[in-house]
Amino acid sequence: EDDGKGIDEEAVMERAEREGLLRETPDKPKPGLLDILCTPGFSTLNDADYDGGRGMGLEMTRNMLQREFGSELELKNNPGAGLSLSWSLPEKHLRRPYLVFSADGKSWAIPAGSVHRRGVMDPSRINISGQGYSIGGGIIPIVGPMGLRPPGTVLPYYLEIHHRGRRAALLVDDLISEEPWGPEELSPADPVGPWCRSLKDRKDGIPILSPALVYAAG
Repeated sequence: EDDGKGIDEEAVMERAEREGLLRETPDKPKPGLLDILCTPGFSTLNDADYDGGRGMGLEMTRNMLQREFGSELELKNNPGAGLSLSWSLPEKHLRRPYLVFSADGKSWAIPAGSVHRRGVMDPSRINISGQGYSIGGGIIPIVGPMGLRPPGTVLPYYLEIHHRGRRAALLVDDLISEEPWGPEELSPADPVGPWCRSLKDRKDGIPILSPALVYAAG
């Protein structure tokens, strides 16, 4: 949103007319104000500066919204008062998949995108300290929903969690489901542990773990 002078639509249309941008064909309707402003290279200024560019930023933003989200920019121009650009995201893009699992007698969830792999735990892969697991050509810390697991902990399954270049083996009792949840299915909650987000599943009260759990080993 810009609370400045807004856009002089008359000046924009005059410049667009001179540059041949207002031609209308059977296959292409006459462009509107937003179409013209998103035209690469278009400006009412003779020279681009820090405050007035060449339409590239708007065009790239519009193309990204259309390509990635199926959305469109909406422009509201108030000459003399300012202008605003807005867009809306379809509900499917606000929903994220979460992996629901059980551990330590409780159900938990973690963003599925942070789970690199899942498998049956092999006790022979535990290192000599009892708190590291050999996988993917390295030793990664063994963690649970509340942090680093006690030495020698063995559970049926593991989830290899990746976050910001770090990895950890999250040990779990069972894999329950993978579910897409959106804002309407989550509610604020007091974290039940140091690695929990301030969110829970609204229906069943399942706490949401943060992938930052990979830092539990320090």
